[in-house]
Amino acid sequence: PQHYWLVVNAGNRDVDFDWVDQHLKAYDSNLTSLADHTGILALQGPQAEAILSALLAEQQLQSDDEVSALRPFHLTAVKGDIAFVVSRSGYTGEDGFELYVPYEHLVKLWQSLLALGSDQGLVPVGLGARDTLRLEAAMPLYGHELNRDITPLEAGLGWSVKLGTEDKPQPDFIGKKALVAQQAETLPRQRVGFAMPESRRAPREGYPLFMGDTQVGIVTSGSLSPTLGYPIGMGYIEAPHYAKEQPLSLEIRGQRYPVERVELPFYRRKS
Repeated sequence: PQHYWLVVNAGNRDVDFDWVDQHLKAYDSNLTSLADHTGILALQGPQAEAILSALLAEQQLQSDDEVSALRPFHLTAVKGDIAFVVSRSGYTGEDGFELYVPYEHLVKLWQSLLALGSDQGLVPVGLGARDTLRLEAAMPLYGHELNRDITPLEAGLGWSVKLGTEDKPQPDFIGKKALVAQQAETLPRQRVGFAMPESRRAPREGYPLFMGDTQVGIVTSGSLSPTLGYPIGMGYIEAPHYAKEQPLSLEIRGQRYPVERVELPFYRRKS
């Protein structure tokens, strides 16, 4: 109860630190950045649990909780010759773990993971691959579906801000009044998903979305889905158009292409 650990979007690291630090000045609390000596390895995919368990056994490391028993979005401490933290989290839509490791041990753990997982298909991937995975799972990304002008309600993330009801009130927090007021009105825009099963032209950020001849929204993320085999995308449609069932189209270099509005996520892994 006395400690909170924030893992923030890397591009907003300094901004988020300053914002939290400013608000903590009213309390007897301290804020410390671990960013200058801590890195993250994201081990993702169906075999992640088996590979991580093998790593801990090989390195003779002990965790406070068994990896197999670790629940999603929970974490555990790993101790031994190397001490680090493991959370069962990631932004890929698959099972996976994130290892928060002191810089001096990152390369060794990276090499050990690749060696242990090579026979199970473990390969290095970059942020471009991660981006297609999070898109298939319809996970919003800062700078695309999220920014300082988009509220959690507009982004479809109302579950992340407990506004409460008269019967079940929730504690106050910064921004709650604005969200309660917005909840009582028609949302100015709403995040939606769409697919293009008959096309090979991938939608890109910034492409306009139309209903008839009226532009009603804009694409925030788009790609050819490796899993589904056709282009998919997310974007925002403005009120009152997002509630309409009229056909949507996407403009790519001056030409319109029909898109099919779909429920999110595009892909859901088997439990």
